[in-house]
Amino acid sequence: MESILNNFFPISNLGKKYRSYDEYFSDILKQAEMLIIYYLDCLPTYATKVDDFRISNILAGNIDNGTKNNFKNNSSTAKFDFRQAEFIISSRVDASKKDGMFFSFEYLSELLELNSIERVCIIFSLMSKYNSKYANLFACIQDDLNNDTPTYGTALKLYYFVSDLREIKDFYKQKKDLQDKLSTFCLNPGEYMKIDEGLYNFIISNARYDVDESGVDFYYPDDPVKLPVMDDIAEKIYYTYKNIMHDSTVYYYISGRDSIGKRTQVKRFSDLAEKAMIFIDLKRVKNTSQEEFDRIILMACRMSVIYKGIICVTNFDVLQNENEDNNKLIEELLSKLGQYRNTIFLLSKVKLTDRSICEGRIWVDINMRYPDKDESIILWSNCINRLTLDDKVNAFELANKFTFTPGQIVGTMRMAYKESIWNGRGSLTKKELHHCAYTQIVHNLSKKADLIYAKYDWSQLVLPDDQANMLKNACNQIKYKHIVYDKWGMNKRIAYGKGVSMLFAGPPGTGKTMAAQVIANDLDIEIYKVDLSQIVSKYIGETEKNLNELFKEAKKTNVILFFDETDAILGKRTEVKDSHDKNANLETSYLLQKMEEYDGITVMTTNYLENIDNAFFRRISYVVHFPFPDSISRKKIWVNMFPKEMPLDPDIDFDYLANQFEIAGGNIKNTAISAAFLAAQDNTIIDMSHILKALKYELSKQGKSMLKEDFGEYAYLLKNDLSTREENLYD
Repeated sequence: MESILNNFFPISNLGKKYRSYDEYFSDILKQAEMLIIYYLDCLPTYATKVDDFRISNILAGNIDNGTKNNFKNNSSTAKFDFRQAEFIISSRVDASKKDGMFFSFEYLSELLELNSIERVCIIFSLMSKYNSKYANLFACIQDDLNNDTPTYGTALKLYYFVSDLREIKDFYKQKKDLQDKLSTFCLNPGEYMKIDEGLYNFIISNARYDVDESGVDFYYPDDPVKLPVMDDIAEKIYYTYKNIMHDSTVYYYISGRDSIGKRTQVKRFSDLAEKAMIFIDLKRVKNTSQEEFDRIILMACRMSVIYKGIICVTNFDVLQNENEDNNKLIEELLSKLGQYRNTIFLLSKVKLTDRSICEGRIWVDINMRYPDKDESIILWSNCINRLTLDDKVNAFELANKFTFTPGQIVGTMRMAYKESIWNGRGSLTKKELHHCAYTQIVHNLSKKADLIYAKYDWSQLVLPDDQANMLKNACNQIKYKHIVYDKWGMNKRIAYGKGVSMLFAGPPGTGKTMAAQVIANDLDIEIYKVDLSQIVSKYIGETEKNLNELFKEAKKTNVILFFDETDAILGKRTEVKDSHDKNANLETSYLLQKMEEYDGITVMTTNYLENIDNAFFRRISYVVHFPFPDSISRKKIWVNMFPKEMPLDPDIDFDYLANQFEIAGGNIKNTAISAAFLAAQDNTIIDMSHILKALKYELSKQGKSMLKEDFGEYAYLLKNDLSTREENLYD
């Protein structure tokens, strides 16, 4: 057969720049085609029609002696033409690279240090996928119409131009070496050379090795930025990365709760090292089949090789349940990752407990902490500066109220921005910003407590000045915590007990619950009323367990915990006569201990202060006595109870109501509500008759029989509502 080199690769093209990558890609296909043409020319003439690459018929059978002679005759021509084509392509690539042209296949060859036959294997695998005519040819050569993907054996026959693989020196070793290397980096495992999908697209399109794969993400530091806080962690990782021997694989195990900044630190390291990062989310790929799991991991590893990047496995904790199968999977995964890269990041919510996986490996443990107060202030300041706010918001106050991770603070900012667009104003109030912050908190408090929507403010709370000032002082202890503990250094003296605990004591209806809501409203902090039936247990140790869970969840949110009527827990200590007495005392001590450790606010109420052991008072920040309201206080309560929107008779005698009826604020509230509904029923404004009727109903609930003298000058308004016995009092 005459040489076909000049038809495919005219000598005039030597050193000529490529006009496009497509022109180059066409050349590497032609180079491989030449080997196939020469090889097909040696097969029986009835099997092929070489000139137009059409296969007319395939018949099984061995190649006879005459055909073997044809292999010998064509061998030198085929090999010479292949080398010449390789030389011409190389000269054109070199000329094009000087102008900055990128060739993905040449990049891959240099990266993996591919030799000539390894390049040919990859090109063959491309050809069978790229065009069906090549696939048919490979089926012909392999004498197997059911398999049109070339095998390693076929590639070796074509490259060395032999009819029998045994003619190749060290055939088995060559084949194994080829298979080991290419199945690691380029081709799927197995005898057939099927190319990796991402790599195929990378080569034919001359674009980035990109994959649309659930569970795998790519990060490249195009626009690196310095972290506003906690940047030292990434810098320490980068220092060890530069100074640890790079012929060893180093595993960085970073633990910490969600949104604490693990992934951010890895990205920051990526910026410093100027390395791409390939993220594998185990949570998203764990539940796939074993075959699919292996495929995704292999694809991510190859991606890391192409970009000379680093692998980061997120949600590593999904495998850490000390299950034998999972332990085996962890070992296989770490070994596989270590074959491809020498720097591996593993991100987990929990600290490493099973240290066996560290054995024989260079292992670096990093536990992510919460940002300290100064760092939180910086993060909140960044958040505030990016928003339009109607009210003045202090970053110090936000840092005191919310013990947030960096991710939660950023999440608050994003939620606030969306909320400002949604409300149509383009801005937010302080209260709306706080609401956005609470959306970032995930907790299980609702299992043992109920959220109370605090709507009362200081103007609605009627208390003597001393008690009111005491409550405001308690609020200031939260508002100005950053000054005393952080700026003035009290942190150095106080290990714990930075929160505020309060005990409200007084008769029912005197405003204890309202006061708790006023505090929550003033501080813009959510308040949860603890369901004591879910806390106190007759079983020894259960109450303490429930309290521990309650305060653990509360710590995530820094909310106000409101314990109503806590006499069941805070009773006087009893003489220990049996295990139950001892346990009751332990429960009380444990509650006070958890309150001291809690950095937020705890409010307890009692109707009977005398039932509380005096020894407990020293462990409570504020004990506030709520007295039964006098006539002046009662008048304020009556007036405040009716909002300005309510249609009210101007002749209502509030002095009379305050002086005539010695009732608590809770009774006044109930009376006002009932009177409003009576007026709504009559379709008229609220007047004295409605109030007195409602008041009569409220007092009757307490078992009081009302006499004429009880209603004084307004008794006539109730004559039609009195019982027969009561009416006789007017005769």
